[in-house]
Amino acid sequence: RLYKSLVYEKQIATSVNAGNESRVDPGLFTFYAQAQQGHTLAECESALYAILDDIQKNGVTARELQKAKNAVRVGYVGSFKTNLSLAGQLAEYEANWGDWKKLLTTPARYDSVTLSDIQRIAKKIFRDRNRTVILLVPDKESSEGAAP
Repeated sequence: RLYKSLVYEKQIATSVNAGNESRVDPGLFTFYAQAQQGHTLAECESALYAILDDIQKNGVTARELQKAKNAVRVGYVGSFKTNLSLAGQLAEYEANWGDWKKLLTTPARYDSVTLSDIQRIAKKIFRDRNRTVILLVPDKESSEGAAP
């Protein structure tokens, strides 16, 4: 939804990303948007907040949730391609979740997420008081030497 809106429809960003760093303790949910030339960081930030507000008020669609579940499943299955990646997954689950066996229940846990779960968590997590905003603006001097 973020990419479609900010990059394709509004064309105010060159890229948009969102991610969650889950751990045993509360993690960090990050959003990233790079402003398109001729647009401002404020435009990107405002558009991003509008989408988060909409998710809080209206939730996500069943299609969006299924696409997210499919993407998680693909990533999960892909993590077993090599012994090295499997070892990394086992170590990550042990370190971050306290039990490597949780790796085995991951698909069922993600499959159990509902539309109301998404909206409930969005209301809890994506509040103004939970935000730390970092705006990176290139130094005019360093951007002058950049290639066209």
